[in-house]
Amino acid sequence: MYKFYSYSMLRTMIKNGDTIAVNGNSLISKAIKFITKENISHTGIALWQDDRLFVVEMDMDKNVMVPLSQYEHNELHVYRHKLNKQISSDTILSLLNEPINYGWFDIIKLFGYKTLGLSFLTKDTTNAMICTSLNQKCYRNSNIDITDGLITPGELCAQLELIGRV
Repeated sequence: MYKFYSYSMLRTMIKNGDTIAVNGNSLISKAIKFITKENISHTGIALWQDDRLFVVEMDMDKNVMVPLSQYEHNELHVYRHKLNKQISSDTILSLLNEPINYGWFDIIKLFGYKTLGLSFLTKDTTNAMICTSLNQKCYRNSNIDITDGLITPGELCAQLELIGRV
């Protein structure tokens, strides 16, 4: 059951390390939703800094920290791990220094997995660079159990508890 909150109300409920899931409308978002048959196209990690709320996420060539307000007009879902553990700012900030290459190849692998059932494509995520891999790394670095391997935004969120939706 979805819980609907205003953006300002939802903002007061978010803790460091919560997963912010976005139903985006960009070309890549539409492609991801088409491939995965999910309404979530992107995930990031909530981070409070100096009373401001940010999302740490992957873009096409680096990890970035953007204000959550950037997504104020998108459909947002906020999820939290069942352990209800707040993740330290240092753990989240350390992800900004991770070199990445947001991979179209990884999106193609995701397509092969979701449309053709080629599950072997999801096993090696050493270099997998889709948005969910950043969330997975954050949880693993905080000793929180999360599925390994290439997973879709919906598969990530299915392992978490929904705390709200705008």
